[in-house]
Amino acid sequence: MWMLWSLMLCQITPLNFPVQAASMLQNYSFEAGETGCCQVPPGWENCGDSKETPPDVHCHQCDNPFGVKMTAPHGKHFLAMVVRSNGSRECLKQELQVPMEADSSYRLRLMLGKSITFNSMDRITREPCSYAHLAGLIIYGMSKTGFVTELGRIRPFSGSGWTEYNLKIQPSREIIEVIFELSFLGKDAYNGHLLLDYLRLIPESSD
Repeated sequence: MWMLWSLMLCQITPLNFPVQAASMLQNYSFEAGETGCCQVPPGWENCGDSKETPPDVHCHQCDNPFGVKMTAPHGKHFLAMVVRSNGSRECLKQELQVPMEADSSYRLRLMLGKSITFNSMDRITREPCSYAHLAGLIIYGMSKTGFVTELGRIRPFSGSGWTEYNLKIQPSREIIEVIFELSFLGKDAYNGHLLLDYLRLIPESSD
């Protein structure tokens, strides 16, 4: 895991927001590219354990081997990421076309969801098991010199379905890359998941 340079102050609130026309993130609703198991969305890069599979892109109410039947909150696609009982956590990153400026304020507005059903295989026992437990989300930022800073973390609402979150980010240095990694909600590793969609990173002044 990366060395943390500094911990950013953040503010998280589940809210409903008007549609935003722009985001500093490319393919922020995962509409571009193919759907299916182990599909890294265009514009994103897998940064999870190299021995594990990357995240999956699901389509609106489509059949899939995991038994996930969810309505995409925006467009027709959404992302599914997992944590595993062997301690591995899925992770995606993206290089920003326009860096986040130091000592400036930004908003990350995103939809996070939980499926009632999420079936897969346990990586230790190799037996079929449920990944229906909820995972958390940590957002990191990387500077030009390679220092990685925690920008914020979200402990999602425990119910099934989708909830919109609003995260205020104030980096202390210029950020050229944003990293989204799942986390365990507790000390012990387990099989779980988190669904992501409609990730809008915008300067505070554009609200």
